Amino acid sequence: MISNIAHSDGQLAAAEVLDLLRSLRQQHADLRMVLTGSIGLHHVLAEIRAANIPSEPVNDMFPIDVPPLARADAESLARDLIAGETLNCPDPNAAAACIAEESDCFPFYIHHIVNRLRLDQLSAVPASIQDVVARQLVDANDPWELSHYNDRLMVYYKNPQDVLLARAILDALSYDTDPVPVNSLLPVLNSATPIGDRDQVLRMLKLLERDHYLTRDRNGAYQFRFPLVRRWWALERGL
Repeated sequence: MISNIAHSDGQLAAAEVLDLLRSLRQQHADLRMVLTGSIGLHHVLAEIRAANIPSEPVNDMFPIDVPPLARADAESLARDLIAGETLNCPDPNAAAACIAEESDCFPFYIHHIVNRLRLDQLSAVPASIQDVVARQLVDANDPWELSHYNDRLMVYYKNPQDVLLARAILDALSYDTDPVPVNSLLPVLNSATPIGDRDQVLRMLKLLERDHYLTRDRNGAYQFRFPLVRRWWALERGL
């Protein structure tokens, strides 16, 4: 919503809306707000700052990451869906564990996996579950809407050079299942395309982390946050 206001009415209007919401929170102690959206608010705030508008409209709020389901909850959901669809399932616990693993515990993908098993009249066994996921990752109709992970880069980063850099980083990291140190990543990027200086790469890595593409370990090395997305990215990009 704030992004749409910024694009239709300008950055000042977006800043005024955010300032008004902040003022309401400060005036009314019992008022609680949760700001959510598919576009990270940090992108909107960056555009406001780039317009030289002095505003810190959310510095009284706490950023909270909303992860996928906990592993136990993902398995519970999978078991309930398998039972609800009355699928043939010799070992519900093994099937649920496989679905949770293959889906990265996203309820959206869990529902899709069980639904595909039902439509194809397949038993809920690990081999069938893995086959379903493998087929969905290369399905031209993109029933899981995975292309959003590529398409939204242009929405998030806008600058064509930033989009190219983001894709180059994701391309490079899609080869590895283990975290990659920045010093090991830089030569790979430089061999593929001119990427600019180290600071630009570090800036983009942090943005990709905030936008849930990547995660960073305690040693500062990066990898895809979700193995399912890494698998899809590598297949989609022909890597």
